[in-house]
Amino acid sequence: MNTVLVLVVSCILAAQPANAHLANGIYVVLLSGEGTTVERSDGGSGKVVLGDLATTAFGKAILTSVSNDNSKYRLDMTGAGPFADGVEKHHYAVYVDCACVPAWGARPHADRTMDLELTIQGETAAEKIAKALGVKPVLRRHPGHQLVVSWYPVAESSMTGKPVVVRMEIKNVGEVPIKFIDGGHQRGPRNNQFGFTAYRIVGVGRAVPDTGSPENEGGPGSITRLPPGETFTKKVDITDWFKFDEPGPYKVTCLYRLELLEERARFPIWDEYAVGECLVRINDSVEKPKP
Repeated sequence: MNTVLVLVVSCILAAQPANAHLANGIYVVLLSGEGTTVERSDGGSGKVVLGDLATTAFGKAILTSVSNDNSKYRLDMTGAGPFADGVEKHHYAVYVDCACVPAWGARPHADRTMDLELTIQGETAAEKIAKALGVKPVLRRHPGHQLVVSWYPVAESSMTGKPVVVRMEIKNVGEVPIKFIDGGHQRGPRNNQFGFTAYRIVGVGRAVPDTGSPENEGGPGSITRLPPGETFTKKVDITDWFKFDEPGPYKVTCLYRLELLEERARFPIWDEYAVGECLVRINDSVEKPKP
């Protein structure tokens, strides 16, 4: 059974908050009944109602930036507790003064300790969390890569109702090798590591609506290493996104998400997008009689 937790972190208020009497620690979250209501500061709606204090032991914490501008963080807490028997039967909140950030993952252990996972928005909030839990945030910095990206239609023209395949080429023109995850977004009707927009009449016409299914449940991925001077190539059928039901030239903007990796890093160190444009030509599938 998954356990839902909330992290509440310190904030600076001009006036003393109504819940200032609460001790720092991990509390039971009440889904019904009376308790202490705590405002959320993560941008989510609603409030958190805290019940009994479950433990004051936070365990070990790691705070990692998951955005290039260091505005979003992942917090991993391991070995919090121990809790009382039946830990998996409750919802919990970690309270450290007054702000509230919901968690999205928890894992109870046989010794009644628990691992917590959550996301924190805002550099200021992350700094306060780090200070309260005694950790140093792992910040992102540009890894120094340089890429040249090109997109081409595989065929000079395609017929309406038929596949329209484009080819992506990513060349490493920098001085450092890069590693990234290829895959992981394709267990569904299409590979959502790609993204496309299309406009009729060489880009000056109407946008073509995305009629494909964006549903995705992950999928297998592999780590690709691209040394300086080498090129990574991949093909994709863009009719998984669009129905080209009218003949003519279409301007297509293409992107491919790159999660760059580094040795000994637990999570991606940088998010990059391989972006470019290409022109695809669609011919009518039925040859019209000559006048």
